Amino acid sequence: MLTVVVLLLHGCATVTIPIADRGEKTMTIDEFSKYTEAVFRRQNRASDQVIMLAEEMDPPTYQKLADAEEKMLEACRPLNEIAARQRDQESVGLTLKLEIAPAIDACDRATTRLETLLRAVGQ
Repeated sequence: MLTVVVLLLHGCATVTIPIADRGEKTMTIDEFSKYTEAVFRRQNRASDQVIMLAEEMDPPTYQKLADAEEKMLEACRPLNEIAARQRDQESVGLTLKLEIAPAIDACDRATTRLETLLRAVGQ
């Protein structure tokens, strides 16, 4: 998080995000923006699929999907909070913005896990 703070304060055009078990990745602000947008869209699609399956699926299988979705939503909380504030034309504070860089990898990984489960059940 310190890296992001320093970059923001100095007006640099890059963001460094921590990648679980793989160190860090540095990308331009534009690349980071596109990456977060793509992750946001993927997690929304995955949540939509889970909702659509609610009545079609046997309870144990659906519960696995619901549990994975809950973990994804928790991991993606900062991203979703920013999106909701932007949608509602509200201010997005610096503190919330700073939560994105360290959280985006976990959100991406949780989304991938849910997408994998959805593919496994044929969705």
